[in-house]
Amino acid sequence: GRPGGGGTNKFTQKSRRRHHALDASDVVFQLYHGETALAEKAEKAILDSMNAASPFPHENILSFEELRTMVKDEFLNAEGYQGYKSPSFPTITRILKGHRRGELSIVTGPTGSGKTTFLSQLSLDYAKQGVQTLWGSFEIKNTRLGKTMLKQFAQQDFSQSIEGFEEAADKFQQLPLYFLRFFAETDMEKVLDAMDYAVYVYDVQHVLLDNLQFMMGTQPAHGGGGFMSRFDMQDRAIEQFRKFSTTHNIHITLVIHPRKEMDRAPLGINSVFGTGKATQEADNVVILQRPESMGRDSKYRSHEDLEYRIVDVKKNRFDGQLGSAPYKFQKPTATWVELDDMERLEIGLPPLEEEFPEIKADLPPLPWDAGYGDELSPPPLLDHLGLSGGDGAPDKDAQDAQDAKDDKDKDDDDDDDDD
Repeated sequence: GRPGGGGTNKFTQKSRRRHHALDASDVVFQLYHGETALAEKAEKAILDSMNAASPFPHENILSFEELRTMVKDEFLNAEGYQGYKSPSFPTITRILKGHRRGELSIVTGPTGSGKTTFLSQLSLDYAKQGVQTLWGSFEIKNTRLGKTMLKQFAQQDFSQSIEGFEEAADKFQQLPLYFLRFFAETDMEKVLDAMDYAVYVYDVQHVLLDNLQFMMGTQPAHGGGGFMSRFDMQDRAIEQFRKFSTTHNIHITLVIHPRKEMDRAPLGINSVFGTGKATQEADNVVILQRPESMGRDSKYRSHEDLEYRIVDVKKNRFDGQLGSAPYKFQKPTATWVELDDMERLEIGLPPLEEEFPEIKADLPPLPWDAGYGDELSPPPLLDHLGLSGGDGAPDKDAQDAQDAKDDKDKDDDDDDDDD
């Protein structure tokens, strides 16, 4: 090469290395300050996002924002949330507000107080409004229950004359009513399986089980790996019925006999047989009482010429209102009728509208001739409540004469006013 060329190349290489070193220092300096700024921006963005973010929702936790529309609707459409009304039992309907899905009702009362006839009439009121109903009668055979319900429906005692039976039966058959085949002691799983099928296939909304003690039987059982007492068995049954009612969104009405109390002792919410789980789980507790059992401080008095029962609401989870009303039993038609004003005065009670001034506005139209029995007479309810349809109001003298005739009737029929 040229003389001195090697020195030139070395100088050039050193210059390039020095230049690269300066460039690298500048880059490091810029990167340091650039990354700091970038980190500050990133931190600010993260904080902003965290402040703006809402917690990840849990499937079983709600905020009021999600409930707001439904809460408003309950204020605006309170009547729609109260459930089906019972024209046969206007005062009890006013107290309980109605028959709602997803609830568990407990009914109790001493033997002969009329629990079965009360519930059959109540269930007919709902069935005539389209409520698909399943009856489980473990103490009374289905034929006897059907006989009672047909008398209530037709307002006619066919044991006196069979005329009109076929026509009434044809109309009664149109009701959305079903009956469990079981009788007396029955395995709990079989009952639940049949209920599940009825809900799925027939869209049943109301199940009545009469009664729990007969269904479970009297013998202790083994379950869950050990001995189960009657109390354990009942608590387990209550738990399963409560869960079934909630899960399937149906109303279950369960009859449970009371504890063995002193004769003529007033029954309270703690009188229901068992450990107390039944009344704790129940949404409604209704007790049928005799006036002579209500105690000295009761407003109800016995009357030698007027036999009646008190339907007493002891628990009402829907709105907490409690109360009671007196009813008399008309044996020829197996029908419960609320006492009229004259009868209320006889036992020391004020007129109905004075005690419950708002009751008229709470009552639904009487559905007894709505779609099923156009030619059947409505039940003889109170004319002053507007339930008899005006011209259909029972004549007082005629009713007294009929009552006198009924008192002389020696035919015990099937003791329809018993359980």
